[in-house]
Amino acid sequence: MSFPYIFESNFELGSNADWDSQNAAVIDFPHFTELARFGMAPYKGAYCFRQVMAGTADDWLVEADLDSAATARCQTQFWLYFSNDFTATANDTINLFELKAAGTVEATFGFRVVAATDVINLGIGETAPTSWSAQPLERGRWHLIEIDALNDQGANDGTIDLYVTPDRSPFTASSVHATQVGSLDQGAITQGLLGVQGSLDTTTGTILIDEFKFDGDTGSPTRTQMDLDRWNPEIRMTKSGHAFVGPGVINNVTLVGNGAASQELRLWDTDRARFPATGASGGGFGAPRIELHTTGTSEIVDPASMPLRVNQGCYIELDDDVDSSALIQVSFASAWGSEANVVRYGLSRS
Repeated sequence: MSFPYIFESNFELGSNADWDSQNAAVIDFPHFTELARFGMAPYKGAYCFRQVMAGTADDWLVEADLDSAATARCQTQFWLYFSNDFTATANDTINLFELKAAGTVEATFGFRVVAATDVINLGIGETAPTSWSAQPLERGRWHLIEIDALNDQGANDGTIDLYVTPDRSPFTASSVHATQVGSLDQGAITQGLLGVQGSLDTTTGTILIDEFKFDGDTGSPTRTQMDLDRWNPEIRMTKSGHAFVGPGVINNVTLVGNGAASQELRLWDTDRARFPATGASGGGFGAPRIELHTTGTSEIVDPASMPLRVNQGCYIELDDDVDSSALIQVSFASAWGSEANVVRYGLSRS
């Protein structure tokens, strides 16, 4: 999976605005100060997806840009977190992500909770998960989920693969998490659904999702090549969002052109979703601390007057519709280095 992606959602608007629609009102997009009350934090930034298991009231997001032609390959990745109190008093199998072809489910990722052992297993399948990991999922820890699905309409050799990398673990090329599901006859993917479907009212707890990306190609599978260091002081951002929350010092900001003749970057001192902003006026929220512009298709622009101190947080506004990107060099941030630091700051901030 390589940038630019077909679809990306980091939930940093504090809403479902990146997605086409939402089925119900169970999923929300809480601020880090809200999550801090429960000892949790987004994987990155100030907001994330949250689904609190509430009886049988399922909910999901729908996006038509999660599409892929027949015979093409598509890759999906996101960060997933189950709360420490996630449990069930009866065995439960749940779809959490689906790729669909005109209403027909063609690839599914989900999980099961085994009541007797209180174990959570992740799995993949066509209409529902059928291939399960033998490794229990660790609660209270973020995991990178990667789903690779190869369509092959009519040939009966479509496949689904699942890779899972826990936070703070090294990226490995062979971390297959469940046996490949194969011999599939799949139609062209026309949409994706993200969210709990088919849960029992005996399952309780909280699911968090962050940093969702979807891409597609017609060649061999290309897994994520990324820095899994969540607290790397050199941050690459491919979509508008918070580089960090809380007081901090930024050594440098770089706007990287990506094919468009004119691109813009604005840096705002905030930890709240006030965007998309309205040009330099920020929609009435004052002036940005930094504003950069490119005039050429491959231009790289750095600001003067660095380093820069922010008091509330660092929000980077990019031209998301032209696939621009930014490199942020963080010298210091008070809510940095661990989830505990983010939670501690979130409790003091709220």
